[in-house]
Amino acid sequence: MIRTRYMYKLTTFFFINLFLISCTNYFKDFNVNMQYATAIKQSSTIVFEDEFTGNWQEKWFLDGENAQLINTPNGLEFYAGGYNKPIPGQQVPEYHATLWTKQVFDGDIRIEFNYTRLDTVNRFVNILYIFAEGSGILPYNKDISKWNELRNISAMQEYYNNMNVYHISYSAFNSNGDSITDYIRSRRYIPDGRGLEGTKLTPEYFNIGMFKTSVKHHITVLSKGDYLFMKVESPEKNGYYYFNKSPLAVINSGRIGLRIMNFRAALISGFKIYKLN
Repeated sequence: MIRTRYMYKLTTFFFINLFLISCTNYFKDFNVNMQYATAIKQSSTIVFEDEFTGNWQEKWFLDGENAQLINTPNGLEFYAGGYNKPIPGQQVPEYHATLWTKQVFDGDIRIEFNYTRLDTVNRFVNILYIFAEGSGILPYNKDISKWNELRNISAMQEYYNNMNVYHISYSAFNSNGDSITDYIRSRRYIPDGRGLEGTKLTPEYFNIGMFKTSVKHHITVLSKGDYLFMKVESPEKNGYYYFNKSPLAVINSGRIGLRIMNFRAALISGFKIYKLN
């Protein structure tokens, strides 16, 4: 009798929690909604932390010879090349920059950081890279730190042609400077010689209406199972996004990177990575 009553309570508790999770409509897709709600509440262990108030070179290394990085009491000011200069009609690869963790991560993880846009340029993008490894075809060693000098000019093709990595673009605008068409999108680079063809992850999101200059945003990204999940919190609103990894081979290990494209600038702080238990 006692055992039956205990099992009844346990079953009731389980279904009440299942119901509460399902009622939180982060996404329209029920299955995706359930997976995100479960993952965001999953216990975790912090495995990396940088407030970016000390020397950034202790935990990171840089691609891009024209970037300027300044540690401040408020975090890291990250300026791509060309900041505050006239913008030409096309990108300047010499001005791009990417900051990489020295530490390598694997498995299901959660990434959190604060992002404040410092520029007023409604063109180009910021990118979060997740699980970066080289193609393994020399000289592109799986350990991307081994060919860091090949990325002194941080041209995009050096990444999508020679790395396996997930990419999430945010605070992103079309190159024509149309601020209405801001977006959040994701890719899975496939170093097979086809460039960006076939690398998109779905869904894609447009007209985000966030990431205004000088406004602090808190970004949370989870890589778990078949999905990447992203939550963006700002004083005005929160946004929830997900991307399906399953159509392409899943990547489970590598470095984490922050890319800033030419003429853009950002303040980054409170960067943390958690391993999901």
